[in-house]
Amino acid sequence: GLLSEVCGPPGVGKTQLLTQLCITNSLIYPESSIIYIDTENNFSSKRLLEIASEKFLNKEKSEEDLIKMTKIFLFLECEVITRNASLLIIDSLASIVRREYTGNDSSILHERSLFLSKCSSKLKTIAE
Repeated sequence: GLLSEVCGPPGVGKTQLLTQLCITNSLIYPESSIIYIDTENNFSSKRLLEIASEKFLNKEKSEEDLIKMTKIFLFLECEVITRNASLLIIDSLASIVRREYTGNDSSILHERSLFLSKCSSKLKTIAE
């Protein structure tokens, strides 16, 4: 399994790229499922069809957030296995972190970094 991160400023086409990836993946692996998690509520099934035709949360941080994310990742791992998913997309993990860890003081930035690191590690485990 592989873990990839797509990043860039707003409006450069990250979501469009992921939508195209869904379409391509479904053509290559027609018997598998795709799990698409849209944390910003921007997913457009209309846009998906257009492209196809052309080609949490609590203010109590740290432990509680980590427990919630662990439960979510365990659920995702089960879903990936039971649905024989060949692709899992989370659009976007960064938006969850931005909502939950607001501010620029060094302790918040450190917490945010640790949280993202733990999430990335778990996603890599799921990918394998």
